[in-house]
Amino acid sequence: MRHAIGMAAILAMSLLAAGPLAADGSLPLLVVTSARVSGNVLVIRGENFGSVAPYVTLGGVELSPVSRVSASEARATLPAGIAPGSYLLMVARRPARVPFYLFDVTIGAAGPAGPQGLKGDQGDKGEKGDKGNTGDKGDTGDTGPAGPQGPAGSGVACHDGDFLGCYEGAAGTRGVGVCRPGERTCQAGTLGACLGQVLPAAETCNLMDDDCNGLVDDGIDCTPVCTDGQTASCYSGPPGSNGIGACSAGTQTCQSGVFGACTGEVLPGLEVCNNVDDDCDGTVDEGLDCTPPDSRTPAVRLAAAIPALLSGGACLPQGQVGSLGTFGTGARYCVQNAGAGCNPGCRLSLGPDLIDVSEPAPGHLSVAVQMDVASPVGIQGKTIGIGFSCNVPMQVPGTRADVDVSYAFDAASGRYRVTAVDSVHDFVMADPNLGPSCGPLSDVPGFQEQFATSARNTVLGALTSGLVGVEF
Repeated sequence: MRHAIGMAAILAMSLLAAGPLAADGSLPLLVVTSARVSGNVLVIRGENFGSVAPYVTLGGVELSPVSRVSASEARATLPAGIAPGSYLLMVARRPARVPFYLFDVTIGAAGPAGPQGLKGDQGDKGEKGDKGNTGDKGDTGDTGPAGPQGPAGSGVACHDGDFLGCYEGAAGTRGVGVCRPGERTCQAGTLGACLGQVLPAAETCNLMDDDCNGLVDDGIDCTPVCTDGQTASCYSGPPGSNGIGACSAGTQTCQSGVFGACTGEVLPGLEVCNNVDDDCDGTVDEGLDCTPPDSRTPAVRLAAAIPALLSGGACLPQGQVGSLGTFGTGARYCVQNAGAGCNPGCRLSLGPDLIDVSEPAPGHLSVAVQMDVASPVGIQGKTIGIGFSCNVPMQVPGTRADVDVSYAFDAASGRYRVTAVDSVHDFVMADPNLGPSCGPLSDVPGFQEQFATSARNTVLGALTSGLVGVEF
């Protein structure tokens, strides 16, 4: 904090620089000619203060209130607690705060010496005076006694809290355009860096003198590229991606003669499972497994898998009953070439009519399947040495099997798998009666029984062996 000064405080000022005129040169130069302290009021006098109270700062702190007495006098209240020391005073015309006037100001006791001023012009040479008479040489005086040793110096260049105006820009730029001085503050006996100064910078199209050479927006082309409010399409994505998939152009709007940022454009992104071409390469959801997670119960999932399991049918291999010798009586069934690994044999179709799967306990499923078993059956036989052959259509509807299985989840495939058939507690298959279609068969003892047993074993074996290992 800076503390208040006394009624008899003095104010010392050194002129620093005058601020610039407005860009169009229409504003007269603001000038400060004097300043003094009266109580806690700083009285500032000069010229062209304007029609309202000027903007006044002391040491970077705005003074308030400030009153305008006239166009040549203003009065500002000093902040409570201001300490004696050196301050940077700025007076500027409102509302634009240009032109402005800057001072190094010392309040109270004299502060540290300011920087050396510029050397003045050499004065005119004076007239040569008359040569004076040579005086008599005086006697050499006696050597005086040595004086007492003085106190040791503090070695401190400044006192903490002191501050001094500063400017590190090129000569002639201080107070021109946007350039203005800053302050160095004393800490631990040393003046710190110059803070708050504004130095020359590259000129930009902003109606300001950025490089502080007295010219506004010089050396650059500030011709507007568009009309304010004008809009244009824009797109910053890779060439060829605009309008592909999710990608689309945005809009940019003209402000102060230049187009602003592109808003509303959609650029390529990472592909996700959404049936949209997110990366705008012309392909939807590529490189991803977008199969939705299966939320069905294990029972429902196995029931859905059984038709595919039975779609291949079952192979009833060739079999024989009795003798096919010269005077024998017997028959051979499934003599046709059924193909697909059933050669010779009968390829039985297993068309499911009803599938019911339930889960009586975790990890266990009860499977009930009702199906139609059908196949053409090729038969060759003899009765007392007399041969015969026939091709009999076989169809056994309503075949039913009830099977209990165990299952587990396979982490590798992310699916369930039947691990074992625990039991077959019911299997019903009607006898396939081939006799009426092939009359001589009735004379072959045991044919119907053996054929029916073989067919039942084939159907049940196809179902149970097919269930083990099936994934669902």
